Amino acid sequence: MGELDGRILPALNSSLMYCSTDFSCGIINNKPGYAEWVLNELRTKSDARQILQLKAQKMDQLLTLKDKRIEDLTNRLRQHGIPS
Repeated sequence: MGELDGRILPALNSSLMYCSTDFSCGIINNKPGYAEWVLNELRTKSDARQILQLKAQKMDQLLTLKDKRIEDLTNRLRQHGIPS
């Protein structure tokens, strides 16, 4: 239980206002529903993280496309003798 008690539970407690020492005791004493709740919270956080990573990747792709477009338009201006 070392890592769960030492790292995961404090992280959950600090990010969720309504977690208390009763919550930790519920996990440690294997009370019904507590482990499922923790797993659900971890799944929710993992899903949110994956969504944010996908959004960041998409934004990087869009930024790359915009940079290429700006470069293309700048080159066209130069070809027509218009300084950029």
